[in-house]
Amino acid sequence: MVKQIVRRPRPVVLLPGTRRRGREAAGLGYLSGHAAVAVALGATAIPRLGPVSRGLVRSAIPLVGLTRVYVGAHLPLDIVGGAAMGLAVAATVDLAGAAARRPRASR
Repeated sequence: MVKQIVRRPRPVVLLPGTRRRGREAAGLGYLSGHAAVAVALGATAIPRLGPVSRGLVRSAIPLVGLTRVYVGAHLPLDIVGGAAMGLAVAATVDLAGAAARRPRASR
């Protein structure tokens, strides 16, 4: 829905001479769905993981965004927007889960 509202194209359209690596990404650029999913899954998983796994997830999340910029599919702001969307989704899911776990009398 955000992509349809903003309607910003991919970097190759905005910045002539942008180097692409691999297949050309289709669709609109802002915001990065890859970054949104990585952050949402990571933020949801981190509290439930052990110390080593938390470190791995905390390392993997920014790598997803960096690789999307590296291959020329997104601009850095696309990644930031995707990360913000991922945090919003994770927070919403967390709040909904907390509300569902509350006893009926306190609702």
